[in-house]
Amino acid sequence: MSDRRLEEVQLRRLTQLLRRQRLFLRLFLLIFSTIAVSACGPSRSDSAGNAAANARVRDAFAGLPPDSSRLTAVRLDIGLDAFEPSVSPDGQLVVFRGWSDVFIHDVRTRETRLLCRNSNPHCFAWDPSGTRIAFEGDDSTQTFAKFWIWIVNADGSNLHVLKGTGPDDRKPVWHRDGKSLVWSRYNRLWQSDTTGAEGRFISPPPDRNAYQNALGWTSDGAGVVYLAGTTHGADFVLRVTGADETEDAALLAPFPPVFRWQMGMSADGRLLYRGVHGGMEFAEPGIVGRVSHVLLKDEHQPWDLSIDRNLTLAVFSEGDEEYQDLWLVRLQPEQP
Repeated sequence: MSDRRLEEVQLRRLTQLLRRQRLFLRLFLLIFSTIAVSACGPSRSDSAGNAAANARVRDAFAGLPPDSSRLTAVRLDIGLDAFEPSVSPDGQLVVFRGWSDVFIHDVRTRETRLLCRNSNPHCFAWDPSGTRIAFEGDDSTQTFAKFWIWIVNADGSNLHVLKGTGPDDRKPVWHRDGKSLVWSRYNRLWQSDTTGAEGRFISPPPDRNAYQNALGWTSDGAGVVYLAGTTHGADFVLRVTGADETEDAALLAPFPPVFRWQMGMSADGRLLYRGVHGGMEFAEPGIVGRVSHVLLKDEHQPWDLSIDRNLTLAVFSEGDEEYQDLWLVRLQPEQP
């Protein structure tokens, strides 16, 4: 190898090392800042409103019921088999799939209507404004089990395929600014804007039969937290990736390995949650420590758990492969 070539290789390795160190530094500063702020009491000059806001900054669990609270799950009267619920950011609407097609349920009016047609929709994701929904679905022309990314307005208008997607694009997640999405493309994380332009991979190439499933963005918006596992197994573990595949690292896991559809992430990126037999669990990503438990009466087994932006309510599915209901749990008292 020539001296010039050797220098190029060494420079490339050094650049990758610096990028990884930059990601680790961001994660360290994020965790340190949370701990540091938690150690500080509120200023005496804080108003009641500021005190409440500061409490939310200090404690990612603020707003959740006390640990080990026992709550009641109420079955939503939808009138059809319902799968894979996703709650709107304001907690007012729940989008889900039937055996085919996409439906939407109004929590307050208890009305359910058809949102759009698709013979095999999955993995619904609300944009931060609550006006658009992205999902994976086939093109309804005899291409079962091949998936494109679709976007539809919350009123059912402007249904369209995201340009450049298919036939193996799955599990979309919106960026907090609503200007781009991340999804799994050939089992690897891909990001593009909402027109399908400027697309690129942001995670390392997976091993054979591996699968990468995006959960959401870190609390500072700089990276994507995702589950990594295999297409044949249940042992998915947490990882985080930054601007590109060189900024990828393992993430401390507050939960043991899980199924890829068992875990979710709060809209602000500060909490992970999952359904367990008899309830739900909440924990901070990247920190092995406190886990908050919410118990459910009647020993439910929540699947496809979804929670609104302000942690006021949760919706989950329960049943078997042939019949499922949707259930709602109020995490905070309902506002008049």
